[in-house]
Amino acid sequence: MNVNGAGAGSATTQEAQYNLTFNHVLAAGAGNRVVKVGVSGYQASLGANADTTVTYGGVAMTQVTKLQTTNRYVALFVLKEASLPANGVTAVAVTYGTVWAPGNNMQQAASCVCYDTVDQGTTTRNATTGSGSGTAAALTVTTSVDDWAIGAANWDDNAVSAGAGTTVDATGLAAADISSCVAHRPYNAATTTVNLTIDNVTWSMAGCALIPLAGGSAALTGTAAAGITEADIVTGGKTIILTLTGDTFIAA
Repeated sequence: MNVNGAGAGSATTQEAQYNLTFNHVLAAGAGNRVVKVGVSGYQASLGANADTTVTYGGVAMTQVTKLQTTNRYVALFVLKEASLPANGVTAVAVTYGTVWAPGNNMQQAASCVCYDTVDQGTTTRNATTGSGSGTAAALTVTTSVDDWAIGAANWDDNAVSAGAGTTVDATGLAAADISSCVAHRPYNAATTTVNLTIDNVTWSMAGCALIPLAGGSAALTGTAAAGITEADIVTGGKTIILTLTGDTFIAA
């Protein structure tokens, strides 16, 4: 089965405050949803552990991966269907840890989006991070067939566009120091790259593979004869249409 976007994304930026809060509209989608939040931060100097925590509708999200440098931070968080609140406007709250100091040229940004038709057991795999500089920000994720490569990114300045094969889900643009977005790219090969085009600046990305909900299966039992009945078919909850020709049948 295929992962899909479920509703619009949302994002925000701010300066010199410990916490960041914004709203996201949770859509019904097709079920088996996962909400993704990308968190970013910039500070003139960061301590050894610049962790953040995120809640969605008051429920703690799970951190998938993060990347921290001397002055830059990006992390990816998810929350599964069973923990999601009622559909509608939902508060996203990001708390920055004690090493963050509003007086130290601190900049913050976060972006949020929801996907549906996602496996609710093992939701993500192959987490990875990357950083660099230039006009192309790219994160390559190991993917299996039908996985989506998903990522969170931050960069200096305030311009971004989607690169090859990539969709930007939500973007928080700041005038200087830090902007952020969340993005995805459907399975392309054994490795799938999320591509962003930015100004010639420094960037950081964190991402992983998002695993689709497994499809149904069907099996046939019984004798291939014109007298075959519905009781002879084991369908696993799926519908099978039979076309009978003499003593043979074709299932589709």
